[in-house]
Amino acid sequence: MSLCVSFFGMQIGRKGTILLGCLLINIGALLQASTYSVGQMIVGRIVTGAGIGCIASAVPTYMVSSCIVHRFTQ
Repeated sequence: MSLCVSFFGMQIGRKGTILLGCLLINIGALLQASTYSVGQMIVGRIVTGAGIGCIASAVPTYMVSSCIVHRFTQ
């Protein structure tokens, strides 16, 4: 999922990518919590992993862009 973020990350922005990741993590957690079979657990883990991939690729660039400039350039 982290590789796919480069295609849609510029269109929805960093905050949108982080929100999308949080949404995917919540959906995956709901799937895992309400599972009745192994297949549903696997799908929940995949959805949660996709959300974590979105967040892991968007948060570092968001943190760098929101830091204080005079501390960053020293």
